[in-house]
Amino acid sequence: MPSPVPLLDLRNLAKAYGPIPVLEGVGFTLWPGEVRCLAGENGSGKSTLIKILSGVIAADAGEVLFDGKRAPKGARAAIAMAFR
Repeated sequence: MPSPVPLLDLRNLAKAYGPIPVLEGVGFTLWPGEVRCLAGENGSGKSTLIKILSGVIAADAGEVLFDGKRAPKGARAAIAMAFR
């Protein structure tokens, strides 16, 4: 039976560096067993998104849910949650 909760759920993420918006309203859902590719042009925010997911930087807005729970702040806590 498929999981009723996504493994990873990004909702309305936003990040800016000073006056320059890098991510605006980003949403992404990953279900258990899925494999996805993140692709885009240079400067499209791929690295920023991965840094938010890994806890290296914080989003300015939005939320990251891992297995239905709000992802913790910081890289160590994110790694611990992923490998529990």
